[in-house]
Amino acid sequence: MKKFNYLLMLFTAVTFALTSCGEDETPDNGVTIEGIPATATIEAGGTLGPVTATATALDGLVSLAITKDGAPLATVPLSGTTATAPFSYTATPADAGKNIVFEFTVTDTDGDFAKATHVLTVGAEATTIRVTQNITANTTWESGKTYILGGRIVVTDGATLTIEEGVVVKGEVGTGANATALIIARGGKLNANGTASAPIIFTSVADEIEPGQIASPNLDPEISGLWGGVLILGRAPSSFGGDVTEVQIEGIPASDTNGLYGGTNAEDNSGSIKFISIRHGGANIGEGNEINGLTLGGVGSGTVIENVEVIGNQDDGIEWFGGTVNVK
Repeated sequence: MKKFNYLLMLFTAVTFALTSCGEDETPDNGVTIEGIPATATIEAGGTLGPVTATATALDGLVSLAITKDGAPLATVPLSGTTATAPFSYTATPADAGKNIVFEFTVTDTDGDFAKATHVLTVGAEATTIRVTQNITANTTWESGKTYILGGRIVVTDGATLTIEEGVVVKGEVGTGANATALIIARGGKLNANGTASAPIIFTSVADEIEPGQIASPNLDPEISGLWGGVLILGRAPSSFGGDVTEVQIEGIPASDTNGLYGGTNAEDNSGSIKFISIRHGGANIGEGNEINGLTLGGVGSGTVIENVEVIGNQDDGIEWFGGTVNVK
């Protein structure tokens, strides 16, 4: 009898052990996460993504947890058996020279999970930035950097472009409809306030000047027509015939409605520009139609314009088209 009881206990123990091992080896999982790249490299100030994580769980999704270097960063609630979640990260100057590890963990209703790891390598902060899209939200161009105009760039209605002292802005080569220019459309603002010792310089990509310099190291002052220019357009009254209250500014193709100027607001405010230098511009967009160094179309008296220099422009240095602005 004792032998029988011993054998029964041994059989039960073996059965339990086999059952336990089987559950450990084949857990009720079925959770996956895809779409997260293993690695990426960006500069400080640059942005990763957005990348899209795709999660699946046969038992139903609960959440996506994201950590940065082991610290919680975000938790995204999920539901259903398949879901997607976008992820992006903008590197700060403090991230420069680091490898940042992001871990993405998807959990289902049973507590099962799947993980993906992403390593983001962050290089030094870029000091030359090419601008190719219109400016539709408040934006700052920072001291110590060069900004390349990759075409006709418009600061649109409701947006403000702030350019800090000492910034260099360079226009790419282009003629006709492809002439590069910085346009402040009606309702947009430009706050470009340099100083006598650190002016804001608008010039051509052919100019090798860098932030901190004032004189070009390679271009003679009389060279002109290498890019377009700066145009500020407002809603102040202008002298149009008849009942016309707005017209297209010269130098901008008629197909671009951002080139309209004029209105009825004498105190219209397009921002503030002080101590700026505009060089080597005046690209031709048509027979006898060049862009001025600084074009002021219907600019109102709420706008501040002081200490502006124009060098080597193919057309006029500064030209007014109506408006009520005072310039000194």
